[in-house]
Amino acid sequence: NFPEDERAAQASLEVAEIYLQSADFDAAVTAFEEFITAYPNAPLVPRALKRATAINKSLARFEKVVANGEMFLELCNKATSQAAKEACTPDARARVAYDVTLPYKDKGDWKAVIKASDKFLKRSESIPVHLRLAAMVNTGAAQNKLGTGDKGRKLFDDVVKEGKALSDAGRINELDPVGREALAEALFMTGEIEFAKMQAIDRKSVV
Repeated sequence: NFPEDERAAQASLEVAEIYLQSADFDAAVTAFEEFITAYPNAPLVPRALKRATAINKSLARFEKVVANGEMFLELCNKATSQAAKEACTPDARARVAYDVTLPYKDKGDWKAVIKASDKFLKRSESIPVHLRLAAMVNTGAAQNKLGTGDKGRKLFDDVVKEGKALSDAGRINELDPVGREALAEALFMTGEIEFAKMQAIDRKSVV
C-alpha cells in the first residue's frame, strides 16, 4: 500500500492528466503546477514539469515555459527515482532545453536568442536532429536581425546541406515536423538574403 501522501500526490496528478486528455489546457496546467507546489519532493514532479512546460508553450505563456523548463532540467540532473528517470529521457531533456530558448525569440531579444541557442547547441548530451536544425535556424534568423547576415547565411546553408543529405538518403520523411519547418525557413531565408543582395547591386548600378 502507498503511504497517504503518495496516494494523494498520485490522485492530484491523475486529475491534471484527465484535464489534459480532455484538452482543457488551462485547467490542466493549473493542476500540474498545483501538484508541483503541493508535492515538491514527489518522484513524479519531473513528469508534471515536463507537461506544464509543453502546455505553457502551446498557450504562449513563455515566462512560465522558462520557469517550468529550467526547474525540470535542474531536477533531471539530480534524478534518482525510477519515475523521475522515466520523465527525464535524453529526448525529453533536449526538447525542454530547446523550448526554454524560445521566449527570447518571442520577445525579439536577438542577442539572447543567439546566447541561449548557442548554449543549447553545446549541450553535452546528444541533440535530436530536428531540434539542432531548429536552433541553428533561430540563431541564423537572430544574426540576420542584428545585421550580421553572413553568419546567419552560413547557418542557413548548413541546415539546407543537412536537409539535402537527408533527402538524398531517403530519410527526409523521418524528420520531425519541427525539423521540416526549420529546413523550409532556412531555404526561404537563403532566398531572401540573395534577393536583398541582388537589389543592392541593382541600386548601385542605377547610381
